[in-house]
Amino acid sequence: MGDDEVKAEAADFALYLNPHVTLALGRTTSLDITLPPAGVNAQVTVTDKPSALDPTQTAVTTSIDPERIEELPVNSRNYLEFTLLAPGVAPSNQQNSGGSGAASGSPLADSGFTFGGLRTRSNSISIDGLDNTDETTGAARIALSPEIIREFQIVNSGQSAEFGGAAGGAINVITRVGENEFHGDAFTFVSNERFNARESFSDPSPSSRLRFRRVQPGVALGGPLKRDRLFFYAAAEQEHLSAEDEAEIPSSTHTRINSLLASGFATRLAVRSLTPGRFRIGSDETEMAGKLTYIASPMSHVKLSFRLHKSARSRRWLQHRRPYRQIRARLGLVNTRSSKGRGYLDVSAATGLLVSILCLLPISVRPGNRKQEGTVLDGLDIMR
Repeated sequence: MGDDEVKAEAADFALYLNPHVTLALGRTTSLDITLPPAGVNAQVTVTDKPSALDPTQTAVTTSIDPERIEELPVNSRNYLEFTLLAPGVAPSNQQNSGGSGAASGSPLADSGFTFGGLRTRSNSISIDGLDNTDETTGAARIALSPEIIREFQIVNSGQSAEFGGAAGGAINVITRVGENEFHGDAFTFVSNERFNARESFSDPSPSSRLRFRRVQPGVALGGPLKRDRLFFYAAAEQEHLSAEDEAEIPSSTHTRINSLLASGFATRLAVRSLTPGRFRIGSDETEMAGKLTYIASPMSHVKLSFRLHKSARSRRWLQHRRPYRQIRARLGLVNTRSSKGRGYLDVSAATGLLVSILCLLPISVRPGNRKQEGTVLDGLDIMR
């Protein structure tokens, strides 16, 4: 993404220029700026980079930068799976006990991950500084396409008061903003049963493989509405899932149980035989998000965001309560709908943010190949 360039100037003093400043999410970068009296064409250029360590920070943090989000594969298209890259973070026991099925996939399937062995409902997730945590599960309230995620920070111990309400860990997500150049992506991901391994207890014949088909089309576009002033970025993604699941009991066990019941054992049981079979499951989801950024002045920004998530599930899925809980715990769908167990869900959010910064000196931050996302505080400290 390139380094950021910091420039400071004042009347009757030499120009200060540092083209090698890297801004990281959640980290404060301090610069000692000295402006000598101005001479003829005087300019102070700094070539050394600031220290990558923040001595004032006590929290244990991990930053997932845009390069890792772009390059690392994620089967479920759930960006929160990158949380497992942080030390001390593991999938919850509820995920690992999901069992088998055609829809098995992400280890972060339900509400999902534990920080240092603490409860999975004690986590906090924020998007652009606003809370996005489901009160029931500790998962994300609204799911987002990875295409609109710029980077995020994982805080798993020693967090400061700004992460209050999270006894476990905190995840701080920053979304993308538009630039002076248009850029877009269009894609489709397709998965089906031909790429899945045979289940351990299934019939070994190829025709016995459980049906599974997932199609995920999407598009993202960003650019300027008014050069150097107004920018937009938007992303939309859908998921269409059609699959099958079956009982997790081997066929030999079915035979033994039916023989025992037929012999007159436990005559008070209403069920006199077990019939193994399959049932269809499916879901359709739509995730949309957009962001407008208006730079009113070098020190004042206005940001407006909109996020929408729609989900619909087949009714037959909901009739099988226990299989439903197990299967949706492996689909990699981390949001409110999986916790409430409802067949239809509509979640939307609109947010606005005004950023106005008071500086001691007229200091500007010019990114190498992107628009400004850092801010300047007290004329010296730069933090994102």
